[in-house]
Amino acid sequence: MHINSICTVFFLLFVSTATQLLPNSSIVTANQSGDFNSLNTWTNNIRPQDNSTVIIPANITVYISDESYLNMNIQSLRIYGKLQIGSPNISSLTSSFRFSYSINIMIFDGGLLEDLTSNHTWFILPNSIISIYRNASFYSLQSTKIISNNSNQILNSTINGPYTLTVDLQGRIQNYLSITFVSYQSGEFTLNSVWIGGLSPTFDRCSPTSGGCILFIPAGIKLTRYNNQSTINAFDVHISGIFEISSWDIYLFHYPIRFLIYNGGIFQDASQNGLHFYINSSIVVDTGGLFITRPSNTISSYIDRNVIISSLKLYRTNITGPYQISIDRNGNIYNGSLFTSTTIATTTKVTVPPGNTLTCYSCHDCDDPFNSNGVITVSVPANQGYYCRKSSIMTVVDRDVGQWCVQDNVRGNGLWCCQSNLCNHAKSMTSTSFLILPLTLIMILKLF
Repeated sequence: MHINSICTVFFLLFVSTATQLLPNSSIVTANQSGDFNSLNTWTNNIRPQDNSTVIIPANITVYISDESYLNMNIQSLRIYGKLQIGSPNISSLTSSFRFSYSINIMIFDGGLLEDLTSNHTWFILPNSIISIYRNASFYSLQSTKIISNNSNQILNSTINGPYTLTVDLQGRIQNYLSITFVSYQSGEFTLNSVWIGGLSPTFDRCSPTSGGCILFIPAGIKLTRYNNQSTINAFDVHISGIFEISSWDIYLFHYPIRFLIYNGGIFQDASQNGLHFYINSSIVVDTGGLFITRPSNTISSYIDRNVIISSLKLYRTNITGPYQISIDRNGNIYNGSLFTSTTIATTTKVTVPPGNTLTCYSCHDCDDPFNSNGVITVSVPANQGYYCRKSSIMTVVDRDVGQWCVQDNVRGNGLWCCQSNLCNHAKSMTSTSFLILPLTLIMILKLF
């Protein structure tokens, strides 16, 4: 062969290889429906490889059919269209499917993860996570069995988000009816390596517009948030280990948030000037839990970042439970036994037009069992999304009315919702008069 022809052949081989290989942590996007292993499915004919972030856009279906396993270490699969595990072709059905590496699958608004294996069985390794966001779903013709090292889990044939399945480092499977991030080793909050699945709860993965998320810090783990360049987007932070916020100035929370510190857990404010909370936030310290702050620090509330509504100065730097600091929708700070508070009082008035109304009890620190004597009632327009609500945090029970309500119960702390007149009188928190809503996030809102 002529030397020029040989050079041409080697050049073409080099170009062909280069179009299929990517540097680490590259993004690979499907540009048409097709097989996962087909070059034609992917933009520029570049297939996913180790450390890729794989994106399946809306209106595109990708299926994994040629093999019964995914033998590459993908950083994450982000599904906005549809990913089918198994073949849509009856003549080449896959009996079961095995992920050869830890996997992080995220199904976003409008996305679908579908099981097409004939035995409806997936094998998933430890340190894996599957997250189904609001308006996304999982589907199978029948229940799918998830198997890991030390446990297995049966998935319903249809799951609508929010939902999270985690497999920890010991192979134990847990599921949550919320978008949930679980830390498994100590370190800096923003490091991907400290979270199960290898990705931290950044804004796009924990967006308030997508329903926010819940964070778990297990016993024996210490997480530290070192700066205020970005906020913590979770609605609930469950602390059984240690969570420290360290900032050069005031740490600003951009959204409502609730910290729940359980027995043995520690929440430490190590900032220079304290914590600046958005309205509808709280710190709840269970018996055996501990909240630590600096002597000079304050806790403030705001709606407009430039205007502080309320502020408080703590007398004690080590606060043990049971104890609660609660900020209502107007920015008022409650439970003042351990601090002095300067509060700008505000009043919310609801004008009820003629016609049908919803009437609810409204009281703070109500009796439970409930005694309605002397308790005021509030009437609001019916059929406009209002709920009668009952909330319980530790020993404090509140009743009110509002247009936001997500029902849940975690260790006796919860929010219950109903939509008939005076229905939030219920003596029992499990009363059948309350609506049975999907378990998602808890965010205690107080109107009065």
